[in-house]
Amino acid sequence: WPRLDASCAQQRRDGEAALTRELEWASHLSLAAVLLPPLPADVYPVARRLQETFQRATSWQAWVRCRLVSREEEARRREDPSSTGDVADPWLRW
Repeated sequence: WPRLDASCAQQRRDGEAALTRELEWASHLSLAAVLLPPLPADVYPVARRLQETFQRATSWQAWVRCRLVSREEEARRREDPSSTGDVADPWLRW
């Protein structure tokens, strides 16, 4: 997945270019939707690229996976599978 939140400017530009290519390819294939992984904390770069792409091709949607369990909770569960964690109800996490 392109790193749009990288601290290095070159990596950010490369990530933006890669995401643009992927979105344009999805548009070219006339896909109904694209599925994006969970977004980074700074969603602005991804949102900007999506908005630019939607302006050119509005026939598809972007679906975003949402984490219901934090990365820290996933790590705790890998270490101790019997752990239920802080928030048992995913709806409360959402």
